Amino acid sequence: MKTIRKAMVLTAAVLLVVSMLAPASLAAVESTTPYVVVVSTTLYETASTSYPIMPLPKGETVQSTETTWAYNSNWKAITYGSHSGYTQNNKIVPKAACYRVSTSSYLYVGAGTGGYAYSSPLPVGTYLYRITSSGSYYKVRAYIGGSTYIGYILKAAVTLYQ
Repeated sequence: MKTIRKAMVLTAAVLLVVSMLAPASLAAVESTTPYVVVVSTTLYETASTSYPIMPLPKGETVQSTETTWAYNSNWKAITYGSHSGYTQNNKIVPKAACYRVSTSSYLYVGAGTGGYAYSSPLPVGTYLYRITSSGSYYKVRAYIGGSTYIGYILKAAVTLYQ
């Protein structure tokens, strides 16, 4: 009986120690999510344009430990190289949903429709955020100049950003 009691006390002590150490060890392996800078912007010290740290060139990959992304939210905490700070959320997109135009193509108002959401063909290299898929089209947000346009583009005309 004493052996069972000692084993139970020892097990309880081990579990207590492990539970106290677990949060610290889990924080050390926090995962990051890659994002692509789709419009040249700036890395800021705080979630405000008051304290710029450095430029973030279009096409660069940044990392964030924040788990959510929404185009219309204002700021995202990121890391770029050895620098940490904030950037405007509408200037980056999750890398897993970032595409680029690989063959000059139009941006249509609907999947397979003749109306154009943007009047000229999108140039090769234009950054796109894939919203959904519809048949042979992707619904995307296109970043052209300083503006964004939402429309549909043929899947065959784009490639996933690498």
